[in-house]
Amino acid sequence: MKKEECALNRKLIALPYEIEEINDPITAAINHPVGMLTESLFQQWYTENPSDDEGLAIEFKERFEQIILSERRPYQLGKVIMTANVLSLFRVAPKWTSDFILPWLNWRDSELAVMAWRSYLWSPRLHKALLVTIKDDLLDTANHYLELIDHKEQYARFLTYLALQKYDEYRVTELANAFKSLPREALKHVASSLNDSLSNSGDKFDEYWEHRIKVFLIKTWPKQAMITEQTVNQLALLCLNTKIYFADAFAILKHSLRQIEDTEYLVRKTLDSKLICSLPNEVLGFLNQLIVDEPRFRPPSKLNECLAKMIEFAPGIEGDERFVRLNTIVRQFE
Repeated sequence: MKKEECALNRKLIALPYEIEEINDPITAAINHPVGMLTESLFQQWYTENPSDDEGLAIEFKERFEQIILSERRPYQLGKVIMTANVLSLFRVAPKWTSDFILPWLNWRDSELAVMAWRSYLWSPRLHKALLVTIKDDLLDTANHYLELIDHKEQYARFLTYLALQKYDEYRVTELANAFKSLPREALKHVASSLNDSLSNSGDKFDEYWEHRIKVFLIKTWPKQAMITEQTVNQLALLCLNTKIYFADAFAILKHSLRQIEDTEYLVRKTLDSKLICSLPNEVLGFLNQLIVDEPRFRPPSKLNECLAKMIEFAPGIEGDERFVRLNTIVRQFE
């Protein structure tokens, strides 16, 4: 960093800026002179191509600490930009970052923590060393979920992806307690993230189900939670997305599933999955668990086809009381 640029940045950032009430820290930071100057400082730093563990050059260290140590309110927006870049800082200067920036993530100072977590969750990354270092504060953030406002969904998803990494430092009981602390609205994002992870596992599908998703559902998922219909829908989709492991998944999630109003897409996906051909009895139990006795408008349009397929691949199944129930629902609307 050239001396002239360094001096100019120092002078500009020290000017007596005004600041309005901060609703969205990221938006406020990128539109305020202090945030812009801090971002400019980072861009200059990145052009130096800093390496892991090499520490901060003195000119950058001084500029960053000028922002960190100031108690003037506009400097909060500089801290927003710094938190958004915390992984880069941690990789280059782990001790300095642990001393100066990571304490912002602790909820003892709730106002600062809200700002820091919303900034961090803008674009979080799965970096083990950092996540181990901030473990206690990250797990405690589950107790402050609603305070994250428009970044709360990102937290639920990130916590799920973190849990699937199976880091030894994050004990199963600690993760289970964090997920148990989440409000019921957050669990739909957790279930959705499980679906996304399994769908994106590629040629590691079998391993990902057996050693990650399945283990999470057994040991970490909050089984006693009163979940929303959206969450039930996502868990049902997860069962279908496990493909050849459907029976296993349904057995694990059966007690979390319940009847919901909108099953049109689920029934269509069930028919398209071809699972009825190989697991007609299990699919019957699955659909019976989900479809309400009295649909608001009409039963799922493909339910009758599903039932016909079951008869084809499991002769005699029409005598099953579950089949009789679903068939009665279809007949009522003919």
